[in-house]
Amino acid sequence: MSGESNSKNTQTIPLSEDSDYYDEELEEYNSVFSTETYPIDDYEPNKFRLSDITNKIKIQSSSFLKSYNKIRLEPLPPLEKFFSSLNEELLIKKIEQCQVMFDFSNPIFDLNGKEVKRTTLKELSDFTHASYYNYYTPPVYEAFFKMFEENLFRIFPSFVDIENEIDDEEFYFEISWPHISIVYEIFENILCSTHFDPTFAMPYVNESFLINIIELFNTKDKRERNYLTNILHSLYSKFFNMRTYLRECIGVVFY
Repeated sequence: MSGESNSKNTQTIPLSEDSDYYDEELEEYNSVFSTETYPIDDYEPNKFRLSDITNKIKIQSSSFLKSYNKIRLEPLPPLEKFFSSLNEELLIKKIEQCQVMFDFSNPIFDLNGKEVKRTTLKELSDFTHASYYNYYTPPVYEAFFKMFEENLFRIFPSFVDIENEIDDEEFYFEISWPHISIVYEIFENILCSTHFDPTFAMPYVNESFLINIIELFNTKDKRERNYLTNILHSLYSKFFNMRTYLRECIGVVFY
């Protein structure tokens, strides 16, 4: 692949002379491109000036398998802490809102929609972490796993032609991290919940799903790989029927 093609997939962000960011690599590593969506009054992500970010930070652009939706998101009422058919319906609507994808390569594209999705994802993360009641019904399982597939399964840019130029100290950041980081939180919460029943999730955690999870380890974003490691361990411990297949896949991919 030509150098021109690679330059489109990976953006190197220069460092200004007066920048104070990233003196301590590991501390600052986790703060850039946090889960906050681009603020309405600033076209730069998370109030960082792009010119102030060290040239050892690279943004990983991802080509999603689906096209970006043109749906206009509107805030929904908050979830209740007790079970009801209306609350289940509201929960599913919120999950479906979070299946809508946004173009993070354009910082000013639909800022309102990005923020609605981020706040909804955060509410779902808090809700699944608290586990107020057993909200896991077949429609809820289906909605959640579709949300995982829509947000996480994507094609990464090729790094083959530039791997020899990559310094071990260089970091890559997933451009859509403000949303998918919270999706990973929700995924972990669900797998670790005492209410989680693998039997109801089996229709969705199949061989194709597991292959897609393992392929996500191709990400250059270390934060994402950390989430994936935890999720893979949880899947291995929860789905006994898939353990042999998982071991085979891991052996082929990683060894």
